[in-house]
Amino acid sequence: MGRFYYKAKDITGNKSEGYIEATDSAMAFSIVRQRGLYPLNIASVDKIGSKEVFVISGSGDKEISVFCRQFAALLKSGISISKCLGILATQSEKKDLKQAILAVNEDVHSGRSLYDSMSRRKTIFPMELLKMVEAGELSGTLEDSLERMSLYFERRYSMRRKVSTMMIYPILLLCLALAVFIFIVVGVIPSYSAMFENNNVELPGITKALVSLSGFILLNWPIIVGVVLVLIGGFYLYFIKGKGRLEWDRFKLNIPLFKKFNRQNEGSQFARKVSTLLKSGIHLSGALAFTKTAAENRYIKSLLVKLESRVNQGWTLGMALEEMNVFPPMLVNMVQLGEESGNLEDMLEKTADIYDEEAEDSAKRLLAIMEPALIIVIGVLILFAVLSLAMPMADLAGGIS
Repeated sequence: MGRFYYKAKDITGNKSEGYIEATDSAMAFSIVRQRGLYPLNIASVDKIGSKEVFVISGSGDKEISVFCRQFAALLKSGISISKCLGILATQSEKKDLKQAILAVNEDVHSGRSLYDSMSRRKTIFPMELLKMVEAGELSGTLEDSLERMSLYFERRYSMRRKVSTMMIYPILLLCLALAVFIFIVVGVIPSYSAMFENNNVELPGITKALVSLSGFILLNWPIIVGVVLVLIGGFYLYFIKGKGRLEWDRFKLNIPLFKKFNRQNEGSQFARKVSTLLKSGIHLSGALAFTKTAAENRYIKSLLVKLESRVNQGWTLGMALEEMNVFPPMLVNMVQLGEESGNLEDMLEKTADIYDEEAEDSAKRLLAIMEPALIIVIGVLILFAVLSLAMPMADLAGGIS
């Protein structure tokens, strides 16, 4: 049995909260309903020391894409929103998403709009989806909005999966090389060093360097590990979670080998978000305001603040993007053509598709460059270690003969 925290309300609208024991979130939901309450939020609780941590995990792009696609199909079949949610809850395999859908259904039953109900579960439903649901409800095109979001999340998931899959091999290769080198330096060199010393073998410079490195690591490994952990922790706290995040995100856009790929990827995300929002009936100013809020790269977000201001002052989007000078030139050109032809959303969508393909090609080219480079690095490290042992071994064998 696990412990679950819940927030709920009764039929009169009075809210309550507390803890219950249940085997899983579905059982916890049922217990709360049996008490005559309508769950607003249910989360499993893990106790760590004296602190309580509420574990609420968001849903991935793949799950959200399937959810949107199925929801749109059911709505087009003429089924009510409430019945759609009931069906979707039974089909969902992810517990957190299933729990959220059930809670949304209860809110819809009580008279809330779908957007209001879903926005109360922001840890589960992405901001992009919430904005599109709101626009779809207001315009009466909810199923179309859901279809667009299904395609949006599917493409984003596909791109991220391809990139991560391509990067796994070189990362594993580099980790393996470092592990082998450390094993040789720490595990092999000390035993051979003692043998060479006992036989009064004159060590060449390359071997002396490796023996010194081995001795330094063995004597100071707690300090070395501590320094590495402090550096990693400091980098994470300052550059990922702290004030340095803006500069780190800016740096990522200018790394020589990765510059083109990163800018294409950011350009694709911008174009697709704005295009999707415009096609759902949201005006350009609103689409830019949301895209700015949803931007993951803080440097891009800071530039989008100025871009939104320029557009609100009367600038065209093309002029504002040209001043922004961070996305690839083709995006600026396509936006200007779209504004001139009155077909901005379609031009943005085409640009996003092109950038997705180009970003994938760029990732493949990067991998093609990195693989031989890593193999060369590994070869040099192993050659260095082998020579440092082979040369004094040859001298020792010559002395014995």
